[in-house]
Amino acid sequence: MTKNTIAIGVAISLMTFIHAAEAEQRQLGAHEHGHGKLNIAIEGKRVQMELEVPGADIVGFEHMATTPEEKAQVAQAEEQLKDALKQFVLPAAASCTLVKVDLGIDTGGDEEHVHEHEHEHENIGRKGDHKEDAHEGEVRHTEFHATYALDCASPEQIKMIHFAYFKSFPNARSLSVNIVSETQQGSYEVTANKPDIDLSGSM
Repeated sequence: MTKNTIAIGVAISLMTFIHAAEAEQRQLGAHEHGHGKLNIAIEGKRVQMELEVPGADIVGFEHMATTPEEKAQVAQAEEQLKDALKQFVLPAAASCTLVKVDLGIDTGGDEEHVHEHEHEHENIGRKGDHKEDAHEGEVRHTEFHATYALDCASPEQIKMIHFAYFKSFPNARSLSVNIVSETQQGSYEVTANKPDIDLSGSM
């Protein structure tokens, strides 16, 4: 089996797995305060992560930042979120390096791009307060979206993931985590009280 075949197989498995997980989440309620999701795909030495989490979990509110205090909270959250290896701690033996970050905020209609790799940050508090859909009369809740690309010299050493994320963002209570690699796929629930995933024997 070629590397390309393996990569395609992992990508297909990840999409199928994520779609099933998202369907289950829609049945449980698509927007739940305190709860976010993290998808992880491991292909060769590349580890990709995708985080989606309600704004209330990250900054304590869900409208776009308008006051100086709110903008400062968002700026601090951005600095914390962009460093995946501080929020989702991988074993040192895996020798992982963060190579790309893409961070944005979805206001329920349009997603505003915030940060990519080492580009200058944009002001994400310019859109004003939360919006109401004129047709549906529903308040649009903001969500933070972050995608990360990491290169790991020894990805087989990823035998545990520690979620320092919960200390960084005390309003967050749990994350649904989906992991797909060449050798395994699994779904996990991590919480502020149990912030670790044990992958020993799986990778």
